[in-house]
Amino acid sequence: MKKAPKISILMPVYNAAETLTAAVDSVLKQSFNDFELVIVNDGSTDKSLELVNKLAKSDSRIKVYDQENQGVAGALNTALGAARAPWIARIDADDRYLGDKLDLQHQFIKSNSDVDMVVTGSRLVTSEVSTKDLPFFRERDLKRSFFVRNPIVHGTVMVRRSVIDSLGRYSQQVGPTEDYDLWLKMLVNGSKIAALPKVLYERYDGAQTVSATNQSAQMQYTDHLKKWLWTHQSPGIDGPLKIMSANRSYSKDKELGKYFKSKLITQNIEIAKEYHHCRKDIRAIYQLLAVATSSFEGLKVISSKLLKKFRN
Repeated sequence: MKKAPKISILMPVYNAAETLTAAVDSVLKQSFNDFELVIVNDGSTDKSLELVNKLAKSDSRIKVYDQENQGVAGALNTALGAARAPWIARIDADDRYLGDKLDLQHQFIKSNSDVDMVVTGSRLVTSEVSTKDLPFFRERDLKRSFFVRNPIVHGTVMVRRSVIDSLGRYSQQVGPTEDYDLWLKMLVNGSKIAALPKVLYERYDGAQTVSATNQSAQMQYTDHLKKWLWTHQSPGIDGPLKIMSANRSYSKDKELGKYFKSKLITQNIEIAKEYHHCRKDIRAIYQLLAVATSSFEGLKVISSKLLKKFRN
């Protein structure tokens, strides 16, 4: 039997004929070459299957599987069933790897044997001439950021295969948030997640992407998962309020502070309000707001408005 590669890259494909060749090329051009690219055609009705079969003939590292449509999570689980490597990476059929992504991540996990997943920065492409780097959450901020949003772009990850298997792989019960669901399971189970502060992934934001076509469902499931996390206690988290209020680094980080001012108050306070009712918890929420807002005057205004909400 052929020796297993060091990394298995999973690519679910659904009607991506226009973009998948560029995505595959970005993988094949990586300087690190001990990988397999596992492509699952998830019931495409365009020429995607024809194209990936043609690409597979040109490079033995490409493995193609075809199935009826099961959605992203179903395609990823099929790919995991075929993958042979101890480390799993991801790419969507309309995205691209940048630089030496695989090599840098592989070097990192070799030097940090306790890490279960390493993520990188990413760039958003909104048109042929418009790109922007997405917010990057440093390792010390990742755990707290999960309480507000999914801070990880799925395609940037390299994750230990045994961890994914131990958590039941990707859930098909959480709509288009299968990645966020997996990260939260890793978080509460104490998995170590590290971050490389380099932009090594390019994510395309077009009208036909999963995030665009399922935006409403994605928001609904994300809110559900956030509510679950806010009330969950485990060795992996020491309570959401403690984690967020323990370190004042938020007020010193302008980008993160700006994000929290616009998102935390409008989203997670409502979640906290649903689960916390006593005065002690209200004071803890005010402490959390003090961390998120560096201005005491701003805190007083916000607090007075929130107090009215809690009294209603």
